[in-house]
Amino acid sequence: MPLFVACKLPHGLEIRHNGAVVRLNGPNEGIDLSDPGKNGAERDSDGSYAGYGFTELNDKDAKVYKDWAAAVTFKDGDKAKGKLDEPFAAIENGALMDFATKAAARDEVKTMGSTVTTGFEGVDPKKAGVEPKDDK
Repeated sequence: MPLFVACKLPHGLEIRHNGAVVRLNGPNEGIDLSDPGKNGAERDSDGSYAGYGFTELNDKDAKVYKDWAAAVTFKDGDKAKGKLDEPFAAIENGALMDFATKAAARDEVKTMGSTVTTGFEGVDPKKAGVEPKDDK
């Protein structure tokens, strides 16, 4: 049974666990270097929705993902066998989630999309106190 992973990290994530590699798509996945203005999947399309990128994992990759997620998610304050000092933040804050169906993923990210932050969001120059430079 496939697994759908929703990832809010802009360019996705490459998971390496027990010798296997699984690539998760982010919402800006698929940049075209010949046309940098065209960045990633169309907004709110089949591959990207509400600021999340979707990846459908086959059974083998789903097992790797689940095993990795269990290794980087702490329970009851335990550390993951000494590999990490703290849990993987993207799982903890909802920037990386898995679902049984794409419909379930779309429903959940629709409600969470505007509240979950990754730290990679753009900066509003006015709020940052940056004045535009006059090129004249």
